[in-house]
Amino acid sequence: MGAVEMVAIDRLVPWADNPRDNAAAVAGVAASIERFGFGAPIVARSANGEVIAGHTRLLAARELGLAVVPVRWLDLSADEAHALALADNKLAEAAEWDGSALEAALASLGDDPLRALFGAVDVVDPVAPGGGGAPEPREADLTAITWRFTRAEFAIVEAALVKARAGRGSVGNAAALALVCEAFNG
Repeated sequence: MGAVEMVAIDRLVPWADNPRDNAAAVAGVAASIERFGFGAPIVARSANGEVIAGHTRLLAARELGLAVVPVRWLDLSADEAHALALADNKLAEAAEWDGSALEAALASLGDDPLRALFGAVDVVDPVAPGGGGAPEPREADLTAITWRFTRAEFAIVEAALVKARAGRGSVGNAAALALVCEAFNG
C-alpha cells in the first residue's frame, strides 16, 4: 500500500457502476469532515483515479468545495478494485451497535451535534422487568434474514420448527432458532 497523499479532487473518478446510493449520507459526512477532517483517506486505483472506497467522502468534499483530498493509491485491476469496493461496503454493514455502550459513550461526550447524528439510541434491556424473558421486538427492530439450505438441511430445519410449535406452543424466533441449532448439532 502506498502512502497517503493530498491529491487534486479532479483526479478522482467515481466508480460508474457503484451500486451504493450515498446521497443520504453526504451531509453528515460533510459535517464530520468540517469538524474533524478526514478520518480515513479515499482509496483509489493508481491506474486511472477510480474511487474504490470513499465515494461518500468524495461527494462530501465536493459539496464542501475542497480542492484537495487525502488519497491512498492501490495498484489493482478493475475487477479487484470493484470486488474490494463491494466487500468494503458490505462488511461495514455487518457490524452492529451496542445500544447501551453507544448511549454511555454519547452521554460521556456531552456532544449534542454528534448525538443528533445518531438520533434516539434504542437501548434494549435483555431481560424484561419482573423476571420475564426478552422484551417483544417492535416492528422497526426486526430484520428479515434469508437462509439457503440443501434439501436435507431444510428437512432438519422444518422438523425442528414443527417440534418447536408442537412442544412449546407459540414460540418466538429465538426459541425456534435455538431448536434448529440443536437439531444441527446433534
